[in-house]
This record gives sequence, structure tokens and C-alpha cells, in this order.
Amino acid sequence: MAETRSKCLDDCWEWPGNRDAKGYGYVFGKQLRRTHRVMYELMYGPIPEGMLVCHRCDNPSCMNPSHLFLGTSADNNRDCVAKGRHISPNKLKTHCPQGHEYNEANTYNSNNRRYCRTCLGVRQHGEG
Repeated sequence: MAETRSKCLDDCWEWPGNRDAKGYGYVFGKQLRRTHRVMYELMYGPIPEGMLVCHRCDNPSCMNPSHLFLGTSADNNRDCVAKGRHISPNKLKTHCPQGHEYNEANTYNSNNRRYCRTCLGVRQHGEG
């Protein structure tokens, strides 16, 4: 897994054509195919079932074969976390479900989760 975090020594090969909303290049044939997967197969052969073609460079439009590696979904997730690219959707929320702001004074963090102090007070003490 350490190889996936190595710095790419050469430039990305940017796909100049169509890209999807996440930035992945794609081509049409019998079906829509992502260009990095097509390039991987051209250079290295078939992609085993259940495997992903991942990017060392973290550039979804890159097709440079030296930037591509096979991995499982779990491998790809670990790589994402190791590189600091993973952002939990909950971390993007600015308010708790009851509408209280997550700020320094009103947020309690425990076990990698955050809690609204106002809501905790209501549940524990009937305050609010």
C-alpha cells in the first residue's frame, strides 16, 4: 500500500475530451468507459473483476499509466484517507439536525464524532 502514496515522478496526462462531474475522462463505445480504465487495460491487460483503477496522482482526468494502480474499494478508501482527501459529509454540516450552529462553544467532540451541546443539555437535563 505504501506504493500508492509515492509521489509521481512524471507529469499527468490530462484527458482533453469529455469529463464527468467528478472530473473523470470518458469515451463512448458500446458503453461509456472511463479513460483511465481504458488506458490501464491497453498498457497492462484486463482489470480483474471487483478491482478499481486508482490514481497515485489523485487527478481523475489523468491517464498516465505510471500513475495508475489496481486496488479494491477498501484500498482506494485507505489511500484517500492517508492522503488527507477524505471528508466525511457530516464534517461539512454547519448545524445540528435541530438547527443549532456547530461552533467552538456549542460543539462537543468525542470518539471522532461531534455533538451539539445545546441538544445534549436538553436530553440530559431537560434544559434548552
